[in-house]
Amino acid sequence: MHHGLLEHFSGQKKNYYDFVVDDFQTVSEMFAKNGLKIIFTGHFHATDITMNSFADSSFIFDIETGSLVSFPASFRTITLNTDSTVNISTTRIKEINFDTGDKDFSTYSEDIFVSFFNGLIAYQSQLPLVYGGYGLSESDALELAVVKTEGYKAHYCGDEILDTMTLDVINTYLNSDISGKVLAGNSMLALWTDLAPSDNSAIINLKSGNLTNIDEEKETMPSKYILEQNYPNPFNPSTEIKFSIPQNSNVKLELFNMIGEKVATLINEEMAAGSHNYQLSISNYQLSSGIYLYKLQSGSFVQTRKLMLLK
Repeated sequence: MHHGLLEHFSGQKKNYYDFVVDDFQTVSEMFAKNGLKIIFTGHFHATDITMNSFADSSFIFDIETGSLVSFPASFRTITLNTDSTVNISTTRIKEINFDTGDKDFSTYSEDIFVSFFNGLIAYQSQLPLVYGGYGLSESDALELAVVKTEGYKAHYCGDEILDTMTLDVINTYLNSDISGKVLAGNSMLALWTDLAPSDNSAIINLKSGNLTNIDEEKETMPSKYILEQNYPNPFNPSTEIKFSIPQNSNVKLELFNMIGEKVATLINEEMAAGSHNYQLSISNYQLSSGIYLYKLQSGSFVQTRKLMLLK
C-alpha cells in the first residue's frame, strides 16, 4: 500500500497528513480484526516498522519498504517461515552504475538528501504558524534545518538513537519563549523517537505478534550498550523497558518529564553484563498522562528515549 496505515512517529498524520491514510486508527483496527497481520507501505521512503494492538488481541504491523531513490537507498527482504514467523531484513545499496563523481554512492545519496531537507525545512520554518510553519527568522530557520535534517536521516535509517548532545539542542527549543521554536522542538523529538518495535532486522511471530530483533538474537552476550524503545508505547497501566550492558557496571535508569525534571529513579545499582528489563507501572508512581523521557546511564554510556502514558 502506498500511504502509511499507522503513524511512524508521533504527530505524523497532523504534520504530514498526505502520508498516512485518513482515520488511520479506525482503518488499521478494521484490517487487524479481519485478519491482516502485516502491511507494507512506502510513501515516506523510510525503513521503519511500527505496530498497533487492539482490545481483542488482534494486531497489525506497518512495515515501510524503504526506497531506492532516497537515502539510505534501502530495500526489504521478506522470508515467510513454516512456523508462522516472518523474517525481515534490510539491505542498503552501496554502489550503482552511475557517475557519482569523486564520491561513493552512499555519500552521494546522503548529500542529496541533506541538501533537499535543509532547503525544505529552512523554507517551511519561516512560514507563519497559520500556514504550517514555525514563523522563525531566516537565521533561526537555517539553524533548525541543520538539526532537524539529522532527525530525518535517523528516521529514514531506522532504529533511531537520541544522543545527549542532540537532546540538549532539542530541549533548548522546547524551553524557548518563542512558540514556533517549541513546536519545532516537539517535531524534532518526535522524529528522533523510534516507536516500537525495532526497524531493520527482525522476526515477527504472526500468531502472537511478538517481534525479535535478529541482531540481538544472535548474541549470547551483548557486545554494546543498548536501550530499547519501551513496549507497549503508548501504554497504560504498564510498559517494559529493555536494555543491555556489555560488562558489569553500575546502571542508572531515570524518568524525566518534558521540562527536564526528574520524576523517578527506576534503577540505581550494580548489574551484571547481559540483557535486562524493567517493568514500569503507574501503580508504583504518581504519573499523569503525557510524554516522559527515560534515560539509561552506565559508565560513559548515556541514552535517552521517549515514552507516552495515556490514561
